[in-house]
Amino acid sequence: MEESNKGKGRIEQIKDKLYSKGIDSINTPIRRHSVGVEKPISSTAWDDSDLKKESSRDFPFMKVFLITLIFFLVASSFAFYKFFFGTNVISGDNINVVVQGPVSVGGGENLSLLIDVINNNTTLLESVNLHIEYPDGVRSPDNISTEVKRYDVALGDIAVGKKASQTVNSLVFGEENSKKDIKITVEYRIPGSSGIFYKEKTFSFLISSSPVNITVVNSSEINANQNTDFNIKIKSNSLSVIKNLTLKAEYPFGFDYKSSDITPSIDNNIWNLGDFEPGATKDIKVSGLIMGQDGEEKVFKFSVGIADKLDNRSIATNFASFATSLFLRKSFVGLAFSIDGDINKTVAISSGENVKGNIIWTNNLPDTIYDLETIISIKGNILDKSSLSVNGGIYKSLENQIIFNKETQPSLSSLLPGASGDGSFNFFAFSTMSKAGSSFSNPEIVFNISIQGRRTDSASTQKEVFYSETKTVKIISNLALLSRGYYFVGPFQNIGPIPPRAEKETTYTITWTATNPTNNVTNAKVSSSLPPYMKWTGKINPINEDISYDSINNQITWNLGTIQAGVGTTLPAKEVSFQVSLTPSLSQVGSSPDILNSAIITGTDSFTGTTITETKQVINTNIKTDPNIPDKGGVVGN
Repeated sequence: MEESNKGKGRIEQIKDKLYSKGIDSINTPIRRHSVGVEKPISSTAWDDSDLKKESSRDFPFMKVFLITLIFFLVASSFAFYKFFFGTNVISGDNINVVVQGPVSVGGGENLSLLIDVINNNTTLLESVNLHIEYPDGVRSPDNISTEVKRYDVALGDIAVGKKASQTVNSLVFGEENSKKDIKITVEYRIPGSSGIFYKEKTFSFLISSSPVNITVVNSSEINANQNTDFNIKIKSNSLSVIKNLTLKAEYPFGFDYKSSDITPSIDNNIWNLGDFEPGATKDIKVSGLIMGQDGEEKVFKFSVGIADKLDNRSIATNFASFATSLFLRKSFVGLAFSIDGDINKTVAISSGENVKGNIIWTNNLPDTIYDLETIISIKGNILDKSSLSVNGGIYKSLENQIIFNKETQPSLSSLLPGASGDGSFNFFAFSTMSKAGSSFSNPEIVFNISIQGRRTDSASTQKEVFYSETKTVKIISNLALLSRGYYFVGPFQNIGPIPPRAEKETTYTITWTATNPTNNVTNAKVSSSLPPYMKWTGKINPINEDISYDSINNQITWNLGTIQAGVGTTLPAKEVSFQVSLTPSLSQVGSSPDILNSAIITGTDSFTGTTITETKQVINTNIKTDPNIPDKGGVVGN
């Protein structure tokens, strides 16, 4: 076999052995060669000429690929040039958006814009839409209460070299000299493309005047812990009605709101002024106590505009704002003035009672104050002048003044640094019940205090005012209730024995009368209850009075609502009667059972803000208000 393998290559020999049917050929060991350098087998298995032939066949394909690549680059370059520099260019730069309108407009006036969209392309613009985005404060000219944020209009197709025009109108509002921007967007399509393209432009204008002016007058300096006033004036400059005008105040820390002549709509700093006619004005006075440190600046801001529909505590469109500063200073002379121990600027007292005023002054200067004088001027005809007495000073009834000076207190001729002094007075206010009338409507006493003196020990030096303050004492209305029982008198025909007898029914009439001589009283009502053995018959007179009975707890409630000033004096009193029933038990023989528990009238004095309460005692069968009931006519018998 070895001879037969002569002349064959190595691979052919291996093949012969692999496919040979003889066992020997399989088991014949393969001849191993020693390690050495041999010629590569590849030299006998492959020929380099085959590779050269294969490479020669790939060359035509490479030529085709290179020619195709060059053609693509040339075509792309040509398309790029034709699209951006050729004659059929479609570009946003060839679309002109021209806006004609005023550069300034008054607040509340109509802003009219003429918008032209010009197609300078060589191709049609299709489905052109105009979108206008407005700034805050723009309203519809058809309905001023409607805010306009966006306006859209379809312009259709615009031919080559043609234009589409659109006029838009709106009412603009805002602060004076504020700049406003309107964003204008042109949306369009081009033939043969599903894409949407845009061209934008911004139009700016100035609000030359506010539709509403606001001014605030107040003191520029004030002593700490003093009351101060802000006088706010609002005026319409608009040619049309401004709906839902709102005033908002922003107070600094340390300001304690006390009152305003127009009641706030929300909290103590929001006033809904309603619809404002052209040229209309509104004055509002806001008062409060300002607290802080010496030299501190307090900034108050007042804004007027249209309230936000979603948040009525915010202003959606601000028309005008006014910021004012208030500087605090330590007064040269400190003063503590109280009425019945109350140091607030406004104090409420009841008429007909003895009232005590106390005043303490202190020199806060590093120098001595000479000839210190405190003058308290009093206004108000509810004061009983004959009752006024002064401790450490004098009262001049003709001038209606209380005076503390060196004649009444020698120590006031020179008050050393840090030194203090005091004085007091007492007075009565007339009873509004006895002096009721129109002159005592919303009665009050006003004390104007002025402290003055000299910083040098020279009589020729003019006195200067070191401190001034105003304190108001308001008189609470004498809301009163009469609670009476009857048998023979009244609107009902009562039944049963008098005196009442055990196990026999007797009915009684209860009459309530409410009076209110001075201030209006709101949320007024009378409450009482029946003892458990009493019954409610359901009879009421007049029948239209708002009186109810709760059978679960035997509660009787008379809702009076608002009682005007003068009810029971210059106006008829409020009165209601109802009937109750008593069937005494044997255990009540020899007694005078209660037929109505104590009655309480309550209400809020709208002038002083005080809650008024008066309680009346129980009513029993021993009725004194019915003149026809005999003595001992209320004692239960057998």
